[in-house]
Amino acid sequence: MDEFEVDYDKNVTGLYSSISNSEWDQALIEVKERPEEARTWVVRFHPNSDSIMWRFLPIHSACAKDPPEIVLNALVNAYRRGAQCFDDQGMLPLHYACGNQASLEVIRLLLLANPEGSSVADPHGMLPLHYLAQWGPSSIQALDVILFANRDAPFARDSEGSTPLELAQHGEYPERDEVVEVLQKIPEPPTELPIRSPVARREKKYETQKEEGNDAISRLRAAAAAQEKTREEYTSRDSQQNDNRDDESVLGALPRIAQAMSSSLDNDNSPFPTRSLNYANRSIEETPTLDSNTDAKKMVSELKLEVEKLRAEATLAEADAEKTINEERNKMQTALDEMKANLAKSVEEKQESASHLAEREEYGKLVESRLEDKENQLNAGMKKNETLRKDLDTVKKDISTYKSKTSTLDEHLNTLSKTMEGMMKEQEHIMKASIRHEEHMKKVAIVRQQKMQELIDQEVLFAKNSLEKQKQNELGSEEMINEAMEKQQKLMAAVASVLSESRQN
Repeated sequence: MDEFEVDYDKNVTGLYSSISNSEWDQALIEVKERPEEARTWVVRFHPNSDSIMWRFLPIHSACAKDPPEIVLNALVNAYRRGAQCFDDQGMLPLHYACGNQASLEVIRLLLLANPEGSSVADPHGMLPLHYLAQWGPSSIQALDVILFANRDAPFARDSEGSTPLELAQHGEYPERDEVVEVLQKIPEPPTELPIRSPVARREKKYETQKEEGNDAISRLRAAAAAQEKTREEYTSRDSQQNDNRDDESVLGALPRIAQAMSSSLDNDNSPFPTRSLNYANRSIEETPTLDSNTDAKKMVSELKLEVEKLRAEATLAEADAEKTINEERNKMQTALDEMKANLAKSVEEKQESASHLAEREEYGKLVESRLEDKENQLNAGMKKNETLRKDLDTVKKDISTYKSKTSTLDEHLNTLSKTMEGMMKEQEHIMKASIRHEEHMKKVAIVRQQKMQELIDQEVLFAKNSLEKQKQNELGSEEMINEAMEKQQKLMAAVASVLSESRQN
């Protein structure tokens, strides 16, 4: 499966961007729609340089942010090999997960995708257990999972010589005491580990006895060669041929015995261990030199005894081997029973895990349906936003029109203001003129009153004079006098009304 690479500052993928912002719902949508982004490396370079600052897959970044199980499961399904990939710092996603208190489910998924990950050290010699011990697990069960995956991890040392227990003792997190207690209960392995497997113990014993047997065979062959040389010397003597006939049968059998033992020891598939020979430590120099027929007979008798002894030891070895095989068979049966029990337990756990996985799948489907609803709502919201954007553009145009009209009105208002200022000035001039006119009219009224008073006085005087003249001339009668008086009163009333009006004005 091909891998891709993008620049973080130029063309970062949507999946990586969502993971960087911990937008897990959006990350699920991205990995579902574009699964190839799960195998796309994201690289960031130093400013003004071609040197790499960091280089991650999306799964590396996700494990550093305590992702939900459903997100990590989607990343693993999209690119399973990503769990086995090292970033530019030589670290696996499991290192980041253990260093950032990822959940038990996340760590379990990473171990299923990369079972050897728990045994892989980073460039500083730190296993995932070192990270878990230094920064703390999300739960003590996460520690149990790592210990189950790698039972030798508690005794591994990083480049500074620290074990996970030593890092945990200096840690600062709530579960520190529990982690220390768990790590302290794990017994340290012996300097030389015992061979636990029955088959391995049997093979080890067989190898040891084979080495001892080979040494003994080499010595037997040397002794047989010396005896053959001596036999040839004695066969030249006719007088001693009959006496040495029995000796020759035994001496001739020595090479065959040695050959048979050699072939038996060289057969690596033999299920029976070989017993150590008692004379394996006997050196060739200790083999006696036969200078006479008596010595040869003595040697033959010794060899006969040795052969009988070997036969007895072979019988004992066979019985011992049968006993050992029975013991090993019983132990293997016990181990097989334990394995069956463990297998049954594992099957039960797998069934529970399958049930849990089914629940997770149902939950995933529910989340997908919710995401689909959210996506529909988002699309509806986007359409609504588009409509609102169009309405906003229309409102902006109306506002622009209103602004232009307002500008025109401002100009009219300025013109009106100037006109009003002119009118105010004219009104001020009119008021001043009115005041002057009123003062003038008051003066005129006073003059009129004076003249009217003069006229009245003259009229009264004239009337008196007329009456006097009438009296003098005896022209009028009493009725005429009354009539004249009435006319005079009417005239006086008219003059009084004129004076009243002039005062009001």
